[in-house]
Amino acid sequence: MILFYLLTIGCESPELSTKEKSLQKDFIEKATEDEFDFLDDVESEDLDRLIQEKDENDEEDTLVDIIATWDYEDTVSHFVETLDKASSKEEDKKRAIFMECLEKAFLYKSVNLIKSILDKVDEISDDEFKLLLDNCLRVEKGRQKIHFDYRTVEADIYESLEYLFEENRGRSEFLENDMVEKIFCLEYWDSENMKGPFDLILSYKGEDYLKKEWLDNDKLAKLIVDNRLVMLARNLIEIYKNAKIDVSQVFEYAPLTDYLGRIGMKWKKHEVSSV
Repeated sequence: MILFYLLTIGCESPELSTKEKSLQKDFIEKATEDEFDFLDDVESEDLDRLIQEKDENDEEDTLVDIIATWDYEDTVSHFVETLDKASSKEEDKKRAIFMECLEKAFLYKSVNLIKSILDKVDEISDDEFKLLLDNCLRVEKGRQKIHFDYRTVEADIYESLEYLFEENRGRSEFLENDMVEKIFCLEYWDSENMKGPFDLILSYKGEDYLKKEWLDNDKLAKLIVDNRLVMLARNLIEIYKNAKIDVSQVFEYAPLTDYLGRIGMKWKKHEVSSV
C-alpha cells in the first residue's frame, strides 16, 4: 500500500516540492475531495509510515505538515479519526502518534488539528505541556500556515493558547514571565469577544500575578510604550471600562499617557475613550 500516494500525484510537475504541491489549488481540491479516501484503508502497520515518511523531493514536509499547513476542518477530522481507528488496539502507540501530531499542530498553530487531537488525548504531562507551550510561541512554522479570511498568525497563536490553557488549568506556574511578555506582544485583538492578550493572562495566571509582576511596577506600561503595543493598550482600556480589575495605575505612567495621546487614545481620570 503506498500511503504517500497523496504527495506524489495531483500536480502537473513531478519536480515540485511537497510544499509547492500543497499550494497548488487544483492539488488541494483533489486531495480534500478525492485522494484523502486512501485514509480509509490505513491499518495499524501503516501508521509509522503515514506519520513519518517524507516526500522524496522535500527534506522536511510529511503528510502531517501538509494537513497542519492547511488545517482544513474536514480533512483534519478524517485524518484524526483514521489515526484513532487504526491504532485502537494499541493505546500507547496511539498516544505517541497523537502527541507527535500535536507537537506539529502547535508549531503551525493549526487550531482545527489542535482541537481534534486534544479531544482524543486524556491528559498530558508537565514536560509535554511545556513543549507544546514553547512550540505555540514560536512563529516560524505558523507563518507558513495557509490563512483564510484574512486570519493572522497572531490570531492562531491566541486561539491555540486558549485551548491549551483551558485543558491545563493546573499548570499556570509553567507560563513564566518571558512567555507572558511574548503573549502581551502579540498585538492581537478579538473584536468579536472584545478580548486580547491581557484577558488571556488574567484568566490563566490571575489578578494577583498581574498586579505583582506587571501592574504595580509600571512594567506593563513600559512594555506598551517601548514596543508600541496599540492592541494591548486597547485591551487595557477595555479592561478598565468594564472594571474587570483595577488597572488605573497603568495609566498613571506619564510616558504611556503621552503615547496614548499621540495615537488617538485619550486618558482621563474616570473616562477612557478611543478616537
